[in-house]
Amino acid sequence: MEDKSKILRTAPVDMAIVRTNFLTWKMKVRSAANGIGSWEDVFPNEPEKSQIGRWIQNVGDKLYSQEPVYQEFKQMHAHLHHFVGQIYELARLGEKEHLKQMLDEFDKQCEDFLKMIDSYKLVMDSYREQGFSPQIPSSLLSSIRRVK
Repeated sequence: MEDKSKILRTAPVDMAIVRTNFLTWKMKVRSAANGIGSWEDVFPNEPEKSQIGRWIQNVGDKLYSQEPVYQEFKQMHAHLHHFVGQIYELARLGEKEHLKQMLDEFDKQCEDFLKMIDSYKLVMDSYREQGFSPQIPSSLLSSIRRVK
């Protein structure tokens, strides 16, 4: 297991990269849903193939698997890819009105995911500065809207 000081040093950088990758992915989803981009770049129903999915497998699981917020992060990531699978089906079937509703909900879920990423980064920054162990307070977890 990696030592805690390395986790504290790398977490803010890792979360910044994850945030950037997520925002890029979100734009690709919207582009594909609007017929401009490719669904191949979005990986509907295949979270492990995305950039964040690969980060989870190669970095996240090794460094952060003991963190409660990380487990929730993984679940939300997988949920978003499966939700995008539903968006893909609606786009494929030409269900424009329902697609618009799903994209609105997708935006809300993306905001929740971004809040989780940002909160995690802030907490890790704070703990690193104070030299504490990187545990996420339960009050912070409860403040993040749960994805259904």
